[in-house]
Amino acid sequence: TVPDEELDIKELDTLGPRELSFWIMSYFTQYKLLQQIILEEASVEKRLQREKDVLTETVNWIAAQSALKSAFGGFADSPESSATSSTPEGSGDKTDN
Repeated sequence: TVPDEELDIKELDTLGPRELSFWIMSYFTQYKLLQQIILEEASVEKRLQREKDVLTETVNWIAAQSALKSAFGGFADSPESSATSSTPEGSGDKTDN
């Protein structure tokens, strides 16, 4: 969860595409490999598109988890499903900090 004070919309208005991309990736710290792969993309346009794709897939994954939880009364939060669920984009590189 990102604290409200870190989501200053006025700050985002001043960022160019390159800086925006780096700002977005600064929140991917749990997924080091995915973060590194995206940051190595030389094209800002391609990097932003990849970030958009990852964020879209993440929203879809969360929506599916929520639907499962609603349909099966908490099934999505069971230890078995947590152990076998993959991270967004199938990166599987979540690190424990």
